[in-house]
Amino acid sequence: MSATPPVPRLFVYGSLRMGSANPHAAFLHARSRPLGSGKMPGRLYRAGPQHVAVYEQESASHVWGDVLELPPDRAEEMLTSLDRYEGIGTGLPKPATFRRDRVNVALEDGAVVECWAWLYDLPVKGCSHLRHGDSLKG
Repeated sequence: MSATPPVPRLFVYGSLRMGSANPHAAFLHARSRPLGSGKMPGRLYRAGPQHVAVYEQESASHVWGDVLELPPDRAEEMLTSLDRYEGIGTGLPKPATFRRDRVNVALEDGAVVECWAWLYDLPVKGCSHLRHGDSLKG
């Protein structure tokens, strides 16, 4: 008997958040089920016009965002498309700014779920640390 695959969940904290005018956010939200707001242990930065996050499992700081459940039959296709949006994939410039990785996210009800997230993969030197951890606050 094979193990049940994990539910494909996504944590978004920047331009892909609910209500964003970004067409990639509209694509994502039209095809996924919102599970609510959540927080990931780590730090949020401003790198030029972008919000970028670093996952720090033991951090007392948090990055706030939205948790989405992807349709299992389309999850891989959607993740691949969003990888390209985030600058990850063959034929794209190296080094990539982001990497997609699994993170633990606490939902508003206290449940902790594993999610995919795009994490900053470059040095944070020169980036502005946003101590509030919420891209909707600037």
